[in-house]
Amino acid sequence: MYTGIAHGAYLCLKTHAAPWLQARYLPEIISGHALPTMCLTEPQAGSDVGLLRCRATPEGDGRYRLQGNKLFISGGEHDLTPNILHLVLARLPDAPPGSRGLSLFLVPKRLDDGQANAVHCDGIEHKMGIKGSATCSLVFDGALGWLIGDANRGLAAMFVMMNSARLMSACKAWGMSRRLGRTLRNTPPSACKCVRRRGRKGHRPKRLTLSVITRRCAACCWSCARPARGCGPSVIGRAFARSGRA
Repeated sequence: MYTGIAHGAYLCLKTHAAPWLQARYLPEIISGHALPTMCLTEPQAGSDVGLLRCRATPEGDGRYRLQGNKLFISGGEHDLTPNILHLVLARLPDAPPGSRGLSLFLVPKRLDDGQANAVHCDGIEHKMGIKGSATCSLVFDGALGWLIGDANRGLAAMFVMMNSARLMSACKAWGMSRRLGRTLRNTPPSACKCVRRRGRKGHRPKRLTLSVITRRCAACCWSCARPARGCGPSVIGRAFARSGRA
């Protein structure tokens, strides 16, 4: 959970951030000196990002002061790395309403002089199924940040990171399915409680079903990940071949 969106954050900064911002923070992500977060959700805005209220006020020197609250931020506060880079969706003073008025900002936990930025954890969320991740609610109380990309185009910039995170989640599910398939293949039916209850006939159909699902997951992952690199539809066939032992 802590490192899962680092790849997407790197792509987001590499694609949309100013050159000086890339030179300053991309090496920190690569080296593991800093881990990024993705700050979207607010108390009044869950799935509808157009309702976001977090504000960014320009300082006049290229910096912005962010004011607002964010919820369900995975890895929002920890001591695993010296710094945390928050990628935050917020509104400029003259921004239009709705999702078209959102801009993306980079807000580090610690500034260049080592001082703590004005962002702090306001609580740990209690979510089902996630017990080893510090999923936090964050308060930005005049925190300093820098604009990523164009003003009022923050949602488009953040989608680079969001889509990468979705793809990485799918790849993890694919890997877990392959591992489970191998375990089932090497486990005799007599050792499985569910098989002992239902009889030997139920073992192989479940393996075949898992194998089909895993191959389809592989095809989706590869077809989404490779078109940008110039690969054609044949990548789906190669995905099936790669997952043939699932």
